Amino acid sequence: MSCFVEELETNYEQAVALQSLLVDEATGGNNSTADYEKLRAYLIKDSACFALLPVWLRASRDLSQFWSFIRYEFKTYRERSEFIRK
Repeated sequence: MSCFVEELETNYEQAVALQSLLVDEATGGNNSTADYEKLRAYLIKDSACFALLPVWLRASRDLSQFWSFIRYEFKTYRERSEFIRK
């Protein structure tokens, strides 16, 4: 994903990319923490987006923190995917 993160121009594109990365990570994928951090930082810097971000995303500064949250909160890949997409 690294090569195209910089090419994403809108908040929507950034949010969709972050959602895809999180679903992949929560269902056994192996993603770049740097990509996650770039996408998250982009959305956090925008005050309109920040207000819409869930607390767990604001608190998860890297993928290991996100994984620590999601793996105990939801046991199955399906539950994790549904939660992230909502």
